[in-house]
Amino acid sequence: MPQTKAKGHVLVAGPCYYPLGQRTGYGGMERLASLVAQEMAVQGWDVDVVGGARSQQIEGCRVWRGQLEGSFFEAEVAAWQEYGWLRGSNEFVVDFSHFHLFRMDGFPGVSWIWHDPYLMQPKVPLQGLFALSKWQAERHFERTHQSIGVLDPICADPKEFFYDPRVTVGDRWFSLAIFDANKGQKEAALLAEEAGICLDLGGKPVDKTVVDAVKEVEKRTQGRVRYLGELVGDQKSNLMRSCKGMLYWPSYPEGYGEAHSHKLVEALMMGVPCVVRDQGAMREVFGMQSGAILTNDSQKIGLDTRPGAEISRHATAEWSVQATTQRILDAVKVKA
Repeated sequence: MPQTKAKGHVLVAGPCYYPLGQRTGYGGMERLASLVAQEMAVQGWDVDVVGGARSQQIEGCRVWRGQLEGSFFEAEVAAWQEYGWLRGSNEFVVDFSHFHLFRMDGFPGVSWIWHDPYLMQPKVPLQGLFALSKWQAERHFERTHQSIGVLDPICADPKEFFYDPRVTVGDRWFSLAIFDANKGQKEAALLAEEAGICLDLGGKPVDKTVVDAVKEVEKRTQGRVRYLGELVGDQKSNLMRSCKGMLYWPSYPEGYGEAHSHKLVEALMMGVPCVVRDQGAMREVFGMQSGAILTNDSQKIGLDTRPGAEISRHATAEWSVQATTQRILDAVKVKA
């Protein structure tokens, strides 16, 4: 049978800190790059994907593995030096990398800033650059005087993150984030201790001080607050789907903040209500979404009472990989 002609040719540039294509473990920019690349292939695009060493195959795509991983800059430089030639056979780049080397000379495509511009300011392309939220775009302008638009690239696979009415919801809350100074795991544990709620905390242990503080709360509460450490595979999804609610309490220093939250997107797509610290872009991104409650008060840890199916429906319409990929393609048509 003759092959169907591709819609076009696209290069997806991933970050090189963790391998691309993994379905378990860390689910940040690497997961986004993998999901969008696969969805573009499903839609009929010819897709090349560049990632770090040990990147896995992504269905429907050609995956090119750089020599290095585990660094924000050196591994991306190595991948760019080895595979920059791929641009010659592609029309544009969807750039999920940290340092934007595949687009720094103005090559057509889209790139994002990923952090609070007051915390980190890597070099960025002059065109086709987007923020994750208006809050982030405004702070980028304050720091650089470069005006950029907003293009939300956060997504999750609705085949994995969906509302399941057969699941029994327990009485324990769940907090998912790496254990470091900014992601709020210590603060979430203290909040749960004060509010008298049951809380499980999962994530990669990065900062020993934060881990030790959470374990101290676990002792004081006799296990009402529990440290679970890093979760892999279905452990994370099962805890998220069956918890009473997600608690996210980012704890950046005064004046800094979070620009978006992938984990909240996944929870809401499962129909899980979320309580979120009202800081950074949290109110902008989640304040109008069914299932998210913004607060700074430990005495107001209530839950959205709308059915989980309704929460999931709203979130999936906004953040499914299909909806997000279409947003990206619409932006490329304008910018490319």
